[in-house]
Amino acid sequence: MNKKQSGFGIVEIFLVAILVILVGFVVWQVYMAQTSADKTANDTQQGSNSQVESSKNAGYVVIKEWGVRFKPASGLNASDVTYYDVENNNGISNDLYGLTTKRVEAIGGHCSHSDPGYFVSLASIGRSKTASSTDEQSSVKIGDYYYYAYPAQSACGDDTTTSPNSQIESEDYALLKNSIGTLEAAE
Repeated sequence: MNKKQSGFGIVEIFLVAILVILVGFVVWQVYMAQTSADKTANDTQQGSNSQVESSKNAGYVVIKEWGVRFKPASGLNASDVTYYDVENNNGISNDLYGLTTKRVEAIGGHCSHSDPGYFVSLASIGRSKTASSTDEQSSVKIGDYYYYAYPAQSACGDDTTTSPNSQIESEDYALLKNSIGTLEAAE
């Protein structure tokens, strides 16, 4: 009554299916890790500060997300300026960028963007599709938007005006303020 069986049994088919699924999962994980690494490398290379989008923008601080640029004042290089998207409490962009310099960020504390919840920028650039009656003198219209420059609400470092950190903040704020005045469409 023993019959000789030939072919694959249900257990063998089940094991082969599990093996194929496992190999597929591993390949998918490797692919996703490589894609993520490529994206991270690309983001790091492009960064979010002082991008040179083309040779026509060389020497300018380019806010590529908005398609605008400004020429750094004498004593400040485009690579020294950093900008950060200022988000509201829900993580939604406010059409506002906080500006600072690498020299001020090196002070640390609230001067550094390492803790975005407490970051105090030297100056800000905001934009709106409508002109503000209170800020019309300081606004620049580029395309469909009016752009406004705002000073920092408070010092990010020491409270004393005689400290070396306060001196750095004051100098770099004056340079940024003069630079923002040259805001124009990026090329």
